[in-house]
Amino acid sequence: VIFRIDIEKNFWINDLKINEGCFSFSGQVEDLIFLFEENKFETYVYDFTCTLKIQIEDYALILKHKFYSGKYLAVINNGKDITWNLYDLEQNKVIQDYSELGYNGVNLVIDDSCFITKNKKKIGLFNFENEVIWQHSYIDLLNEENPSISNEIVEVSGVIYFLLHGGGKHECFGLDANTGKVVKRIPNIVGDIIVENEFIYFLHSETISIYNTQKEEIITWEIEDLMIEKGIERLWFPRWAIDNGLIYFSQSKGADRNSDNVGARFGVLDPIKKELLWQDKLPLENGIIGNIKVNQNRIYLHTQDQTLFVYEKE
Repeated sequence: VIFRIDIEKNFWINDLKINEGCFSFSGQVEDLIFLFEENKFETYVYDFTCTLKIQIEDYALILKHKFYSGKYLAVINNGKDITWNLYDLEQNKVIQDYSELGYNGVNLVIDDSCFITKNKKKIGLFNFENEVIWQHSYIDLLNEENPSISNEIVEVSGVIYFLLHGGGKHECFGLDANTGKVVKRIPNIVGDIIVENEFIYFLHSETISIYNTQKEEIITWEIEDLMIEKGIERLWFPRWAIDNGLIYFSQSKGADRNSDNVGARFGVLDPIKKELLWQDKLPLENGIIGNIKVNQNRIYLHTQDQTLFVYEKE
């Protein structure tokens, strides 16, 4: 299945024009594709049968977290204000409006009752009444001036993990989610962070590291060692996804649709076997792969030209 926004910003599924307007992709949840109509400031939700399931007037809706209750933590943009809300997708309505959450919104929900929030200087745990439970400054944690934090924060078995960089240091911190106590430090590690079960993946253009949180063991491979036989020495502008221990990646070197001459690559790596299972290439006209997701036996690739490719696993 190919979902795409054409140059006039109309919405297509495969070769069928579904809707005319000024659309952009705003998200994908299970079998639903979320679109934002920029002129009308409306949200359209389609399923894989090309059926319009939901139409929301007056705002853009982005779902961030699904609670145990089935409700969602959502961001709503009405063109004037951007707010956090408790949202019921089945009834298509806001249940509760959160006027302010954390330092700068929600980064990670913990046990449906609290959330991790961060800004450029500190990280903390708040409840949904916006009360501080604990907080740390990055300077105090890393003991370096002007440290920065990774975009990703993940949680495994009640411990949150993130990277801090500064003064030549690149260190992973593990904090007890409830108390904020530092329970783990892993030095000399870089990359985007993805978690699956008890494993934390640190995915970088030149290295891949996997940390087993139960055994407290970490293994690191060089991309060159894993893929050199396939002509890949490093991954340029990579995007990542993890599914059942396999690493899905994109390689966008030379794939800019406006200036380059080759299509973006994507493939699947088995890090334990150190084996590249398969790879494929998109047409140059689609450009760089901006996002890759794997869910329910499907691979989603969102490209530079606003096309969403959906591949079914055989």
